[in-house]
Amino acid sequence: MLGVPVEDHRQLGACVVDLAEVLGNFQHHPDRVREIVRSLEDFKRYIAARMKEERGSPSNGLIYALMTSEVEGHRLSDDEVIANTIITLIGGHETTTNLIATGFLTLLRDPASFEQLRHQPEIAGSAVEELLRFESPVQHTARIAPADMQLGAKTILKGSRVVAALAAANRDPNRFPDPDRLDLLRTDNRHLAFGWAAHWRTFSSYGEANRF
Repeated sequence: MLGVPVEDHRQLGACVVDLAEVLGNFQHHPDRVREIVRSLEDFKRYIAARMKEERGSPSNGLIYALMTSEVEGHRLSDDEVIANTIITLIGGHETTTNLIATGFLTLLRDPASFEQLRHQPEIAGSAVEELLRFESPVQHTARIAPADMQLGAKTILKGSRVVAALAAANRDPNRFPDPDRLDLLRTDNRHLAFGWAAHWRTFSSYGEANRF
């Protein structure tokens, strides 16, 4: 999809794992900072090299699409193409692999549901949605409040950093009947496993996630 050689998957996967450690983790390890920053710089150089190749021989992959797309006369800068490619690859890689792992673990812990899915493969669609809700591959997300607002009894000031626990929202008893029960046939299952609405994130030239 990106338009990069498939044989580069191990190199890119290693960079993704390093960066995801920072983006999706409450507990950061100071000893890993140097290695993670190096992975980000390697990642950026890799994508910049691919962009150079795309200019000479387009592959029609996502990187080329980001380089050439135009909206109302505006196009992405090279840095923005690199940032969007990185966050797209991290998001697609981490959510998929985490769902596969946690989904299998959840089914192994619930033999009845495992057997239900084995004997009724046609319910795979609703089963995946329920596994996304039940054990969210993305446990939390963060935002910066665009304006002063009131959330319940809490006042959130403009510019405040807010962490939303998606996993907790997906177990909200006011939204999901019997939320702690795995139900592969659950209907009206509008979970928040991937957040809600449009969102974006950019990386500064110093490699820090700086905008939500």
